[in-house]
Amino acid sequence: MSKITYFTLVIVLITVLSCSKDDHSHNPCTSTMTTTVSYKSFIAPLMTTSCNSSGCHSVASNAGGHQFTTHAGVKEAVDHGHFYTVMASGSMPKSATKLPDSILTKVKSWVDACGPDN
Repeated sequence: MSKITYFTLVIVLITVLSCSKDDHSHNPCTSTMTTTVSYKSFIAPLMTTSCNSSGCHSVASNAGGHQFTTHAGVKEAVDHGHFYTVMASGSMPKSATKLPDSILTKVKSWVDACGPDN
């Protein structure tokens, strides 16, 4: 095997291995958008009624590795990028009807603003 072929193979192998170790599980939001939707008066109560009361995302159950009893817990899911999408798809809340569009619009506004602790 020539040195150039060997060198190319090593570079390709390093590139492939380094890509396979990328951690895309936490992507902090960097949006500069603002929202009038409040975590304290809208998102937190929504989490209590739709996500925690069923026992799914409470501290005790921590379903999917997420608990939504604090802003930090919800914000982590926002930063992972799937908080809104699972609600909009209707797959959450689990075993319940899809949240109304009026609620989803507010959740999206809050998520698009990076889920502020407001």
